[in-house]
Amino acid sequence: MAETPAELAARAELLRELAARAELLRELSRDDGPLSPDSPHATWRNPEWFQQAPGEALKPTPQRYVLHQRLLAQFYEEHGRGETGHQVIMLAGPPGAGKGTIRDQVITETGQRFTVVDPDEFKTLLIRAAVEDGSIEKLMPPEAAERGTPLAPMELAALVHEESSHLASQVREDAIALGENIVIDGVMANQDKALHLATQLARAGYDIQVVDVEVPAEVSRRRILQRWMEQTRTSELGGRWVPSEFRESVFDTPDGTNSRSDKAARTVAEQIPQVSQYRRFFTTTEQARQPTGTPRLTGHLQRDENGRLRAATPPPATTRPTIQASYPHTTTRTTRQTTHRPNHGRNPGPHGIEL
Repeated sequence: MAETPAELAARAELLRELAARAELLRELSRDDGPLSPDSPHATWRNPEWFQQAPGEALKPTPQRYVLHQRLLAQFYEEHGRGETGHQVIMLAGPPGAGKGTIRDQVITETGQRFTVVDPDEFKTLLIRAAVEDGSIEKLMPPEAAERGTPLAPMELAALVHEESSHLASQVREDAIALGENIVIDGVMANQDKALHLATQLARAGYDIQVVDVEVPAEVSRRRILQRWMEQTRTSELGGRWVPSEFRESVFDTPDGTNSRSDKAARTVAEQIPQVSQYRRFFTTTEQARQPTGTPRLTGHLQRDENGRLRAATPPPATTRPTIQASYPHTTTRTTRQTTHRPNHGRNPGPHGIEL
């Protein structure tokens, strides 16, 4: 049924509001802006919540520590823990690449339980806790109020980036100490950090799978914006905004065809002997426009008995439907990079909203 003139007018007004909101968020989340991870409004900069002695690591105050313990308990209650198996899946790829879909498929293939380490899980828990106790007001930048645009809670997610990473690191380190199966769900844009983590896992006796899920920058931008728009309309906490500087930093060529995660994932697979499998999935711009634009396997290497990575033998064809793992399910993920950020320009996104 065709939309009535009133419905068309309402839709046009909604799109204008979303476009204006996206422009404001893009401005506020620039490097060192009030919605950047290093903002004075970030939770880790609040002396009521975090303290740092000279030469020591940042530590939560006793009050914040109590909250962390509650959120960690909530995380394990909701998602359980992986079984002891010393298996790890290291995920890589830009935001919006479809890592969640592939992650669930790979977990299902193993037939085992995994502890899934995803900082975005803790972003949501931290923001929800801030809404419940009223501390969300401490995060709200006055610049937004001055513009007359109150922000949704999850649009402040970058302000809990460091804190969510701290909690995710606790889950990861505890899982490694216990030998639990782990999924490390991240972008892997920093090659040195990825190699350091893979080395730590190898020394702890883990068998490592590297799974890289890639898309062109254009697809990443579009999907991030679409996800934010959908969550803005449907979620009580609103949509999570991914700062454009981070998004662009993942891609290291002006045309947005090569990502840092692509290179880092391949390097980890080649340099760490304990990597038994490396898989790369890719979705082209054209494939992403299709209703079934799921990532496609474009490379699969396995380590042979001589320690060399070789092309894997394709498995027999099967008609068995893919089972989607449901542990745990998230829809967004991001980490922050502080490396040089190339400027790829601003592109029109869905409904003409700039990315």
